[in-house]
Amino acid sequence: MTAPTETSSAVTAMLEARSVALVGASARPGSLGARMIAEVARSPSRPRTYLVNPRYQDIDGVPCLPDLAALPEPVDLALLAVPDHALEQQLSAAARSQARSAVIFGNAFDPPGRTGLRSRLAAIAGEAGLALCGAGCMGFVNVARGLRAIGYVEPDPLPSGPVGLVTHSGSVFSALLRTRRGFGFSLVVSSGQELVTTAADYARYALGLAETKVLALVLEAIRDAPGLRAVLADALAADVPVVLLSVGASQAGQALVSAHSGALAAADGAWEALAVDLVPEFDGDESYPEAVLTAAAGTAKPVAPVTRSAALAALRRLRIAPVLAGSRGQPAADLGAIADAIAGLSRLACDLGDALEASTSTPSSAPPPAPSPSTPSSSPGTPAPSPPTQPAPPRPLSWSGPAEAHPGGLGHRYDRCE
Repeated sequence: MTAPTETSSAVTAMLEARSVALVGASARPGSLGARMIAEVARSPSRPRTYLVNPRYQDIDGVPCLPDLAALPEPVDLALLAVPDHALEQQLSAAARSQARSAVIFGNAFDPPGRTGLRSRLAAIAGEAGLALCGAGCMGFVNVARGLRAIGYVEPDPLPSGPVGLVTHSGSVFSALLRTRRGFGFSLVVSSGQELVTTAADYARYALGLAETKVLALVLEAIRDAPGLRAVLADALAADVPVVLLSVGASQAGQALVSAHSGALAAADGAWEALAVDLVPEFDGDESYPEAVLTAAAGTAKPVAPVTRSAALAALRRLRIAPVLAGSRGQPAADLGAIADAIAGLSRLACDLGDALEASTSTPSSAPPPAPSPSTPSSSPGTPAPSPPTQPAPPRPLSWSGPAEAHPGGLGHRYDRCE
């Protein structure tokens, strides 16, 4: 095993920031600047925060500074909730104030008649040694360290757990935070255009967290192939599963990627060159959250629903898999039908979860029914009929067999399905 590459100190300063400047802070309800204030304030780590906007003396009683030059200290992180035309000025000010990192929420579109804004932003951050999240991102939530650096309303608190998620898409970022599939997060990053700091950098940091047991990556392009290959190799060596969903395989997907971030979607060969297993094509009822859940099954309580492909994977890992595949002249079992039955039972468990839980945890208090008046009396010397027996309650949906019979697919416990 090669020694893992150390996470950049600037990236660590960003993701574990103890001091944060909120540039573009606003008192206007519902605005990006107001949401940013509210979300950072929900951080369990309680970082030192500085509101920055020359339009306000204070916001709800909290002093508001006119610019980044007025900060009393170099901050670990500057959140830039400003229009695109102000990004270059504000990022330059952050660099001059010796901020260690920044988040750019805006898309960094060029103003009419000019080009190269994104390149100039990357150059500013690169020359100053700033880690930079974005542009065109949602920010990040470091669940393990208690920091919310976002400008959009997301669930609070986020469930903590083993999954470190990095996604280029803000929509995927928000959707996965709301899946309620039974897994939680160590770190969640919407990396956007990755002008400076890449998915490999965030994945490297996530892999260094003791809480991270699964890496989940949703990527449109490969911006640092050597870095990504290195962190995936370290994840493999550390026995940390990686669930990688590449976006842009179809023409429609490629057009979406180009419109979203301006990147060229990586071709299948580029992903295969990373020498990792990609998420296969999903069945009609599949989705990326279920793939993440399957990967997390070894580190958290597996939960229903079990998907068809997860059931198939578990069946193929059974000790009797060779028998199921056909042996001694016997025909092969229809694994697809078996997997369909398992997935159907799983969905039924979800639909009837509360009723099943009640039936297995609450004993019936009703007395047995009295004999019917028409029931003839027993003759002398004839044994009395046995009282009617109560049907046994249904068994809980649990697995009591060997662990190898359900690796990553057939959950050994069905928790309540959301």
